[in-house]
Amino acid sequence: AEALEELYALFSRGIKFMILRQLGRQDIEDRVHDTFVIVVQAIQRGDLREPERVKGLVRTIVRRQIANAIERNATRRREETELDGNFKVAAEEPTPEQKAIRTQNSD
Repeated sequence: AEALEELYALFSRGIKFMILRQLGRQDIEDRVHDTFVIVVQAIQRGDLREPERVKGLVRTIVRRQIANAIERNATRRREETELDGNFKVAAEEPTPEQKAIRTQNSD
């Protein structure tokens, strides 16, 4: 437990900075926690064979988390903006300026 606390204290600030820079403040604590959980699970599974490379592992996981968040946001925006095709576009009315020009030109 102490080692996990020390690991969190060591890397949480850097993780927050990377996430803030790319994604902003929204859900920052949840994102840091999720990233830390993935790092700890990777260590527990033995994915980190050389302890001196923990910084690189953390950086890689943070980058993947950021990329996944950006992809989810882009997909959500795409889905929200898709139109179903069952709509009609109203005829475009001339602007007041266009009406004035036409009136002047017709005189």
